[in-house]
Amino acid sequence: KNIVKIYRLGKKSDNITRPILIKFDDVKNKELVLRNSHRLKSIGDDLTGIGLSHDLTSEQWTELKQLVSSAKKQESEDKEGFLYRVRGDIGKWKVFEALAIRLKIGIDQFCLIALYRPGSEQTTSLIFEELIPMLEFITMSEAHVILMGDFNIHVEKRDSPFSLGLHEILDTFQLVNHVNQQTHVSGGTLDLVICSHDFPILDTKIDPCSVYSDHSYVGVRVALNQIRSKLVKACIKLLG
Repeated sequence: KNIVKIYRLGKKSDNITRPILIKFDDVKNKELVLRNSHRLKSIGDDLTGIGLSHDLTSEQWTELKQLVSSAKKQESEDKEGFLYRVRGDIGKWKVFEALAIRLKIGIDQFCLIALYRPGSEQTTSLIFEELIPMLEFITMSEAHVILMGDFNIHVEKRDSPFSLGLHEILDTFQLVNHVNQQTHVSGGTLDLVICSHDFPILDTKIDPCSVYSDHSYVGVRVALNQIRSKLVKACIKLLG
């Protein structure tokens, strides 16, 4: 119950052992596990090669070094004393377009991501190579994930390698697709609403195609916790 999320990093491979990312609900639980990690070796010989670390992955370190190097270069070239924050390059994705907004409503935090992949582009495995790093970054936070948009992947074709690949990624990151019927006038389930497995989706509404465009209108109803104002009873005595 102390583990919030757990999944493997990187692409699935039979030749490479992928590290497992574990996110705890409290930093004290993480420190407790790290302090006692040496006891793993005493459990059995098959655990002697297992190590624990709260460091960044090699890919994250490489990206961090690039960001720091870029920031230092811009800072050295800046002569006006302008304060800025480097957030990464814009438009580094080649396969799809995405816009992410982080929101807080009441006590709930979630990251809303609008994604679009042009249907005119050929479907390749590159979409997964770009989608996985984005989900790895987004799911590191405590916010719920709501990923929606036109993926242009026929998820209704269960035997399609791209449909299978997408479902495998969703399972890895504990995400659930809530759209399972036709969303395009030519057939196919292309427009998806993907959320964290514990995000409270009450129901999904899909209007017929051609009402607004050649795609269906997809709406979802969610239940969010709201902080109610506390009523305070006070006794006031007038002195006069």
